[in-house]
Amino acid sequence: MPKAEAKRGNSSVATSRVIATAAFLETNEAQGAAPAAGENAAAFATLCLVINSALNPKLPAQLTTKASEVLDFAAAVNLTTIGSEALTDVIDNHDKTHDKLKPNSIQSKTCATDKWDFCARGGRKAKELKDNSEFKELRQAVISPPQATQIVKTVAAIKGIAKDLTNQAAAASDKTITGDLNEALYGAKSEPETMTVATTGQNRKATCGETGGDNSGAQAGKSLAQDALCLCAKDTAQTTSDACSVLGKYNVAVTADQDVNSKADWDKLKGACEEATTATDGSPEGIAATIAAVIREITGTKSTGNKINVLGQLQGAGSAGCDGAEDTTNGGACVYYGTAQGTGGISKIEWSKKMASAADKLIAAHVAAARAQNLELHLIELNRTLARIASNINNVVPTSTMTTQNKGKDKSTEGSEQRCEKHTDKTEEQCKSLSSDHDAENEKCKPKAGTDNTTAETGEPTSTAAKKCSDKKSEAVCTDGCKWEGTERKDSSIIVNKKLALMTAATFMR
Repeated sequence: MPKAEAKRGNSSVATSRVIATAAFLETNEAQGAAPAAGENAAAFATLCLVINSALNPKLPAQLTTKASEVLDFAAAVNLTTIGSEALTDVIDNHDKTHDKLKPNSIQSKTCATDKWDFCARGGRKAKELKDNSEFKELRQAVISPPQATQIVKTVAAIKGIAKDLTNQAAAASDKTITGDLNEALYGAKSEPETMTVATTGQNRKATCGETGGDNSGAQAGKSLAQDALCLCAKDTAQTTSDACSVLGKYNVAVTADQDVNSKADWDKLKGACEEATTATDGSPEGIAATIAAVIREITGTKSTGNKINVLGQLQGAGSAGCDGAEDTTNGGACVYYGTAQGTGGISKIEWSKKMASAADKLIAAHVAAARAQNLELHLIELNRTLARIASNINNVVPTSTMTTQNKGKDKSTEGSEQRCEKHTDKTEEQCKSLSSDHDAENEKCKPKAGTDNTTAETGEPTSTAAKKCSDKKSEAVCTDGCKWEGTERKDSSIIVNKKLALMTAATFMR
């Protein structure tokens, strides 16, 4: 990563963390040919800051959303605007293709092919709610054009917000963040089973870096794990097991010669890093600060030859490169990143670029998570709005039914007569769905015997019900649909109706 980008971090915080971590690892630098105990502890402690951030990213909390339930409810209510008969057809065919609807019918035109998925969703929910009294009332209600417009507009808003919410929630759970962090750690999408310092065709110096030129080591900067092994691993020449720490439990044990798997040593080194974790590890700011700290460590001069872009100690003039200890006077256990004049340089460190990318994505993810949370609140409020609209429709007497021709009819049966008798050529099952009885002789629906619809239509108890309750003189006998309130007796059905606006969403969505 370029040096200018590295300045995003808080250098004083990162510096203090390096000092604290190095103290934890018990740095004990000493001069000599081979690495001494703790000689690379400071360099490793700095690298640990980045390793810990890669292992412990501060990802946004996963959003718990009611979007699916709200959409189900909205889809079902939306279908009530096409009429009970049309809705019944959609319910009967919700699990089929669009061509199963009655040709040229209201429902086939309203639920066009491109809208069928949402209509079918509403049909599924409406079928679930077939025994829900509030939804049954809404299905049978006369919905005026302004009320239908209210429903359609609110449902459209719900669909739009739900779509935005889905997009923001997906951005908040960006899976490429962990992908970038794994690539920074291992140079791969997941942790490999095998890690080597030297191979048959590539010795340690070729892998970790030849300081005599401008090219980086073949694996230098490719991953944090590889760089940690270049700093700390043993081989037949470098026999110091505690070059990176003198805490015995973290001493490396594998002799990392050609093609030897050093994964066990990486696990120990990772454990040493994890014991020095801090609260800011894995945050975007923490990542930027740790990258800056490592860059400062790397760009400082090493050895009497003033070698730059080296992580770890170099002996003497440093001309022998990062060979572990093969050259007993001018080499060391280190990582050489090369210079811009060759194939290397600070900007070519792969793990640094991946960490910076992850930090930027983390910022975007947290922004998306905040937006998603706000959209969720908006969605819930729209759901309440739709529930209130539905509740108001259920509690209003349709004026279209109050004609001069039916003024003399008993109002307790008037509403049910109009709802039932207008449905001709119906089966018994279809009449049941309309809360009506079946007239087999005339093949049509008819009102149920003794139907009293006044309470459902108006939201108020009938005078008979009021009289029935007012006759109750004590709480002990205040039963049969009445409620005792001090010295007054009230029909409990009015309480249910007054609460309907608050209950609708929860009841419809169960």
